[in-house]
Amino acid sequence: MTSTEGGSTDPLKNLHLAAILKRAKEMDVPKENIEKALAKAPVKFMFKRMGYITVSPVDDSAKQDGQDELAETALTNGAIDFDSVEKSEDSDVSFLWFTCEPDTLLSLTAAISQQLPQTWNVGVSEVRYMPLQESPEISTEDRDGLKALINELESNDDVLQVWTSSQDDR
Repeated sequence: MTSTEGGSTDPLKNLHLAAILKRAKEMDVPKENIEKALAKAPVKFMFKRMGYITVSPVDDSAKQDGQDELAETALTNGAIDFDSVEKSEDSDVSFLWFTCEPDTLLSLTAAISQQLPQTWNVGVSEVRYMPLQESPEISTEDRDGLKALINELESNDDVLQVWTSSQDDR
Protein backbone atom coordinates (compact mmCIF):
# COMPACT_ATOMS: atom_id res chain seq x y z
CA MET A 1 0.00 0.00 0.00
CA THR A 2 1.38 3.43 -0.94
CA SER A 3 0.11 6.93 -0.41
CA THR A 4 3.08 8.91 -1.70
CA GLU A 5 1.55 10.11 -4.95
CA GLY A 6 -1.23 12.26 -3.52
CA GLY A 7 0.77 14.41 -1.10
CA SER A 8 -1.06 13.83 2.20
CA THR A 9 -1.93 11.07 4.64
CA ASP A 10 -5.43 12.54 4.90
CA PRO A 11 -7.73 10.71 2.44
CA LEU A 12 -9.93 13.82 2.21
CA LYS A 13 -6.96 15.70 0.72
CA ASN A 14 -5.35 12.78 -1.15
CA LEU A 15 -7.58 11.15 -3.76
CA HIS A 16 -4.95 8.52 -4.54
CA LEU A 17 -4.87 7.46 -0.89
CA ALA A 18 -8.68 7.50 -0.69
CA ALA A 19 -8.86 5.09 -3.64
CA ILE A 20 -6.28 2.79 -2.03
CA LEU A 21 -8.17 2.78 1.27
CA LYS A 22 -11.44 2.01 -0.49
CA ARG A 23 -9.81 -0.90 -2.32
CA ALA A 24 -8.18 -2.18 0.89
CA LYS A 25 -11.58 -2.17 2.64
CA GLU A 26 -13.15 -4.00 -0.29
CA MET A 27 -10.42 -6.65 0.07
CA ASP A 28 -11.16 -6.94 3.83
CA VAL A 29 -7.72 -5.72 4.89
CA PRO A 30 -7.82 -5.45 8.71
CA LYS A 31 -8.16 -1.90 10.03
CA GLU A 32 -5.06 -2.39 12.21
CA ASN A 33 -2.95 -3.15 9.11
CA ILE A 34 -4.19 0.01 7.40
CA GLU A 35 -3.46 2.12 10.48
CA LYS A 36 0.06 0.63 10.79
CA ALA A 37 0.75 1.42 7.12
CA LEU A 38 -0.44 5.01 7.56
CA ALA A 39 1.66 5.40 10.71
CA LYS A 40 4.72 4.50 8.62
CA ALA A 41 3.93 7.25 6.10
CA PRO A 42 7.02 8.73 4.49
CA VAL A 43 8.67 11.71 6.14
CA LYS A 44 7.72 13.91 3.19
CA PHE A 45 4.20 14.05 4.65
CA MET A 46 5.58 15.77 7.74
CA PHE A 47 7.05 18.70 5.79
CA LYS A 48 6.16 21.06 2.96
CA ARG A 49 8.69 22.44 0.52
CA MET A 50 8.86 26.22 0.81
CA GLY A 51 11.13 28.95 -0.45
CA TYR A 52 12.94 30.59 2.46
CA ILE A 53 14.80 33.90 2.31
CA THR A 54 16.56 35.83 5.07
CA VAL A 55 17.38 39.50 4.67
CA SER A 56 19.45 41.57 7.10
CA PRO A 57 19.89 45.34 7.27
CA VAL A 58 23.26 46.86 6.43
CA ASP A 59 22.94 48.95 9.61
CA ASP A 60 20.32 49.90 12.20
CA SER A 61 19.13 52.97 10.27
CA ALA A 62 18.40 50.78 7.22
CA LYS A 63 16.30 48.51 9.40
CA GLN A 64 14.16 51.39 10.65
CA ASP A 65 13.82 53.16 7.31
CA GLY A 66 13.27 50.34 4.86
CA GLN A 67 11.54 47.48 6.67
CA ASP A 68 8.02 48.43 5.52
CA GLU A 69 9.17 48.97 1.94
CA LEU A 70 11.01 45.65 1.99
CA ALA A 71 7.96 43.80 3.31
CA GLU A 72 5.73 45.42 0.68
CA THR A 73 8.16 44.50 -2.10
CA ALA A 74 8.31 40.92 -0.88
CA LEU A 75 4.55 40.53 -0.50
CA THR A 76 3.85 41.94 -3.96
CA ASN A 77 6.43 39.59 -5.48
CA GLY A 78 5.19 36.28 -4.10
CA ALA A 79 6.05 36.16 -0.38
CA ILE A 80 3.44 34.23 1.58
CA ASP A 81 4.61 35.06 5.08
CA PHE A 82 7.34 36.99 6.87
CA ASP A 83 8.57 37.81 10.34
CA SER A 84 11.47 39.54 12.02
CA VAL A 85 14.08 37.98 14.26
CA GLU A 86 15.80 40.33 16.67
CA LYS A 87 19.32 40.08 18.04
CA SER A 88 19.55 37.55 20.85
CA GLU A 89 22.01 35.67 23.04
CA ASP A 90 22.45 33.10 20.26
CA SER A 91 22.83 35.60 17.42
CA ASP A 92 24.11 39.14 17.15
CA VAL A 93 22.25 39.67 13.86
CA SER A 94 18.67 40.79 13.39
CA PHE A 95 16.95 39.86 10.14
CA LEU A 96 13.67 39.34 8.35
CA TRP A 97 12.64 35.99 6.90
CA PHE A 98 10.19 35.43 4.09
CA THR A 99 8.55 32.25 2.81
CA CYS A 100 7.17 31.64 -0.66
CA GLU A 101 6.27 28.82 -3.00
CA PRO A 102 9.42 27.10 -4.32
CA ASP A 103 8.70 28.14 -7.90
CA THR A 104 8.73 31.86 -6.96
CA LEU A 105 11.93 31.74 -4.87
CA LEU A 106 14.27 33.05 -7.59
CA SER A 107 12.00 35.89 -8.70
CA LEU A 108 11.29 36.95 -5.11
CA THR A 109 15.00 36.91 -4.25
CA ALA A 110 15.76 39.00 -7.35
CA ALA A 111 12.98 41.51 -6.53
CA ILE A 112 14.26 41.96 -2.98
CA SER A 113 17.89 42.25 -4.13
CA GLN A 114 17.08 44.82 -6.82
CA GLN A 115 14.68 46.92 -4.74
CA LEU A 116 16.94 47.70 -1.79
CA PRO A 117 20.52 46.69 -2.66
CA GLN A 118 22.29 49.37 -0.62
CA THR A 119 20.35 48.91 2.63
CA TRP A 120 19.54 45.19 2.87
CA ASN A 121 21.59 42.03 2.29
CA VAL A 122 20.06 38.72 1.22
CA GLY A 123 21.58 36.07 3.48
CA VAL A 124 19.83 32.80 2.66
CA SER A 125 17.73 31.99 -0.38
CA GLU A 126 16.88 28.31 -0.54
CA VAL A 127 14.15 25.70 -0.61
CA ARG A 128 13.53 24.27 2.84
CA TYR A 129 11.24 21.63 4.27
CA MET A 130 8.90 23.33 6.74
CA PRO A 131 6.91 21.26 9.26
CA LEU A 132 3.22 20.87 8.46
CA GLN A 133 2.27 20.58 12.12
CA GLU A 134 3.59 22.21 15.24
CA SER A 135 5.51 19.76 17.36
CA PRO A 136 5.19 19.69 21.13
CA GLU A 137 7.78 21.40 23.28
CA ILE A 138 10.56 19.11 24.44
CA SER A 139 12.53 18.97 27.65
CA THR A 140 15.92 20.63 27.99
CA GLU A 141 17.56 17.21 28.08
CA ASP A 142 15.81 16.09 24.89
CA ARG A 143 16.58 19.42 23.19
CA ASP A 144 20.27 19.05 24.02
CA GLY A 145 20.21 15.49 22.71
CA LEU A 146 18.49 16.62 19.52
CA LYS A 147 21.04 19.39 18.97
CA ALA A 148 23.88 16.92 19.51
CA LEU A 149 22.32 14.51 17.01
CA ILE A 150 21.85 17.28 14.44
CA ASN A 151 25.45 18.44 14.90
CA GLU A 152 26.69 14.89 14.46
CA LEU A 153 24.59 14.39 11.32
CA GLU A 154 25.70 17.71 9.85
CA SER A 155 29.36 16.85 10.44
CA ASN A 156 28.95 13.81 8.16
CA ASP A 157 30.19 14.67 4.65
CA ASP A 158 27.36 12.63 3.10
CA VAL A 159 24.63 14.70 4.81
CA LEU A 160 23.61 17.82 2.90
CA GLN A 161 20.88 19.23 5.14
CA VAL A 162 19.01 18.26 8.31
CA TRP A 163 15.41 19.36 8.89
CA THR A 164 13.49 18.99 12.12
CA SER A 165 9.99 19.84 13.27
CA SER A 166 11.23 20.80 16.73
CA GLN A 167 10.25 24.35 17.70
CA ASP A 168 13.48 24.63 19.66
CA ASP A 169 15.66 23.98 16.63
CA ARG A 170 14.42 26.60 14.17
